Amino acid sequence: MTLHEILGLPTDEKHVVSICGAGGKTSLMYALSRECRQKVSTSIFTSTHIYPPDIDGVVLLQPFSETECRRAWEQGKTVCAGNRSVKDGKFGPPDEAAAGFLCREGTAVYIEADGSRRMPLKYPAPWEPVIRPDTTEVIVVAGLSALGRPPEEVIHRLALAREIMDIPDGPVDPDTAGELMWNGYGRFSPVFLLNQADTPELRDKGERMAARLRELGAKRTAVLSLREFLQ
Repeated sequence: MTLHEILGLPTDEKHVVSICGAGGKTSLMYALSRECRQKVSTSIFTSTHIYPPDIDGVVLLQPFSETECRRAWEQGKTVCAGNRSVKDGKFGPPDEAAAGFLCREGTAVYIEADGSRRMPLKYPAPWEPVIRPDTTEVIVVAGLSALGRPPEEVIHRLALAREIMDIPDGPVDPDTAGELMWNGYGRFSPVFLLNQADTPELRDKGERMAARLRELGAKRTAVLSLREFLQ
């Protein structure tokens, strides 16, 4: 199965996907765009900050040009846009004219809409994630590498999360991780993608976490390793 099939996304119909959470957002954005770019006009960008793309088939337009964008689409390439240089070599969101054009004219649009400081789990602050109004689907990613490790090592905004729920000092378990993700992102009715199921043990723990999310009301969950879709 393709990632689109697993996540319930179309491949040849209009969709604008905001990708939130931690533990594989950028990898998911690239993997989804690769499945679509030869079929439909495909774009990626961020509403926060990401590193410039370094992957075949992705063209970074900085500054953005509608003409160059259409030319890249005609060549079966993914267009990435972003105008604001920031520290550490990252770039920020494109201006509204470029973002609006990509969302309006593109068929498949994937937006990294959250930051996680490279941790595998995140509880969002009230101003996060940054989701555009033209979003048609929200996907929340969590990294299974967090399970079995101390919460202070693996949860971005742990102090904020502890204001909302009880998080034990011991190793993070699947139930706690599932409750964390639901409390943080359940209001968006997202698809939850539990990434980094790279071993049978992590896959089993991921299935337990997915079961807890479904008990809490998640409409769709997936347990997988994005590595398999980027090879």
